[in-house]
Amino acid sequence: MAQLNTGDNIAAIRLANGAASNITTKKGMMRPDARDIVNNAGGTLADPYYGHYPWVTPPPEAITINRRATIPAPAYATQTLVAVFQVPQAMQAVITSIMCSFDGAGFIQGSGAVTWSIDINRPLGAGGATLGYSPPDFSIILTQLGSLTMGPWPVPGGIRLSERDTIRFKVTTVAPVGIGSPNLITCMFLGWYWPSRLSFAPKGS
Repeated sequence: MAQLNTGDNIAAIRLANGAASNITTKKGMMRPDARDIVNNAGGTLADPYYGHYPWVTPPPEAITINRRATIPAPAYATQTLVAVFQVPQAMQAVITSIMCSFDGAGFIQGSGAVTWSIDINRPLGAGGATLGYSPPDFSIILTQLGSLTMGPWPVPGGIRLSERDTIRFKVTTVAPVGIGSPNLITCMFLGWYWPSRLSFAPKGS
């Protein structure tokens, strides 16, 4: 098992065949994973993916995420879970498009009568920011994003997720919007996930 000091070349953790070994640093054991600077194929530090970024273009191993749900508009001031997706173990994921919509009475865009939120690793009822986090600009959503007729809302750059991360779409209502059926809330996550350990060949090879 290798011992590295500050400033040592991270590529030293790779074996001659391109695989990675555990290393011990001054901060303890470090297990190679998909967040390593150098990938399994031993790509350069400048571009470990050889330009094949799996969160931009799905690799052949990718599996589609199409998680969606529709619920009756919940009681006022009661945050309610609508859609949820958990990244499987040993996988990474990216959410590339979302949708949140209200179909019912009394809703005015931006009024705050319906507030959606997206958060990661924050169970329903956890409250505040004590657990998990929200992707930038998605903690408070006061307007519909996308629709069933116009399609989903693209997320520039995507929302990247690590293994076992759980992303949730929640909603809260206040007067004067209608609650209960036939007033309906729909939320959707679209994207893909892929194995954390991939090998990337140089382009053109």
